[in-house]
Amino acid sequence: MPSPVDAKLDKLVNLERAEREEQIYLNAPDECDLCNRSFEGQTYMIDCQIEGQGGAWGNVCSVCYEKAGAGIAWGKGQLYKRRADGEWLLVAGFPPKESA
Repeated sequence: MPSPVDAKLDKLVNLERAEREEQIYLNAPDECDLCNRSFEGQTYMIDCQIEGQGGAWGNVCSVCYEKAGAGIAWGKGQLYKRRADGEWLLVAGFPPKESA
């Protein structure tokens, strides 16, 4: 059963775009920058701006994101979901689409 925080993050996921663009986080960290919780077994990893840290960014778990994350959007934070192969797929906070 997903945690209440993960259930909130589930609502932000655009899996159709994620699978089409397939942006993978290369050399992902092993643990949360704030609490040192291992990302192993976690559904989400968030690369985001940390509130109250002078514009600093970090790779955080969903629990720390809820406490200190600035948001999921281009320029605020990117939401990654662990795939079955263990890689982290960008599922929200995509870059703006280029205008044609």
